[in-house]
Amino acid sequence: RIDMFNDDQLKVIFGNIEDIYRFQMGFVRDLEKQYNIEEPHLSEIGPCFLEH
Repeated sequence: RIDMFNDDQLKVIFGNIEDIYRFQMGFVRDLEKQYNIEEPHLSEIGPCFLEH
């Protein structure tokens, strides 16, 4: 629907989507590094949340 949002509203909604994407990629990368697939209960992911 073309009448749902105007240009200003779209800029507000999606204006920082690239920043969000970059943050998410770094966060996921760090989580994957810390995740222990063999023993998930031993994963040390807490520092990822503190860093990001």
